[in-house]
Amino acid sequence: MEPLAIAHIGILVADVETARRNWAKALGASFSQIVRYRSTAWSGIADPVPHANDLRQTIYVGVNPSIEIQEFVANGSHSPSRGEGGHHLSFPPVSDNNERRRELATLGIGMAGGANHEGRWIIQFSDPQKLNNVSTEWVEESEGHLDLKDDGSPIDRLPDGSATIFDAETTRTFGAHRPQSDIVEFGVLVADLGKAIETWSAVTGYAFDAAGNGGRSAVTRGMVPAVRLVEAQGNFAREGLYCAVVETKSIDETIERLRSAKVPFVDESGVKVSVDPAYLNGFSLQFVSANI
Repeated sequence: MEPLAIAHIGILVADVETARRNWAKALGASFSQIVRYRSTAWSGIADPVPHANDLRQTIYVGVNPSIEIQEFVANGSHSPSRGEGGHHLSFPPVSDNNERRRELATLGIGMAGGANHEGRWIIQFSDPQKLNNVSTEWVEESEGHLDLKDDGSPIDRLPDGSATIFDAETTRTFGAHRPQSDIVEFGVLVADLGKAIETWSAVTGYAFDAAGNGGRSAVTRGMVPAVRLVEAQGNFAREGLYCAVVETKSIDETIERLRSAKVPFVDESGVKVSVDPAYLNGFSLQFVSANI
């Protein structure tokens, strides 16, 4: 696989409205309106017969990478059995998603769910069982993608005719260029670091370097954002995506912003500020100084 930068991380939640409010407060920036990604031919491991699927979601205004919050559906790739928290890593669109499907199959990785349009797999999520409870999302550009407002009506159009999921105020503020998210790293908890490095390298094309401080972790080489694989110690809830590291210009200002918004956090001696995972659906944001 060729190494691709992460386009966004996916968070799975039981209540997208509450999650949208909490995440916006924690990040200090807005999310899109709640929209629906609709497919008439969705299928996967749990239900291989093509069927209609509505996926409610909201998108963070920040990019490179962004954050996508998606709500549980009845079964399959986004079912409650996955639990709340980190769900997937998504990459920029590929030219041939059918070929990517075949490539992953040679590695023994099937698809937990995806949408087919006129014989093309235009979106697909890999089986999380094969990658430490993390799905990878692969997208092919297509007219078959259908985003709708939460009430089922078409999403808005900009003056140039392009579609947008963001409200008018957000669009006026940022124009055609959404702001950088300043997310520099994602953390993934794994049971066996050596095995995880081998699988993640095969799936993503990333090279990993072991931590030099004696800790049982490894981080991608030369990729922004980075992926850090961390071997779990003792009893732990589950493998998977558990945190994102966000650079901030001022730790003190971040602390004041979180306190004013009543976001629960832990201040680690003014070096790092971690938002309580219970506030963010089992996921943590860790703010660090951009000057370190």
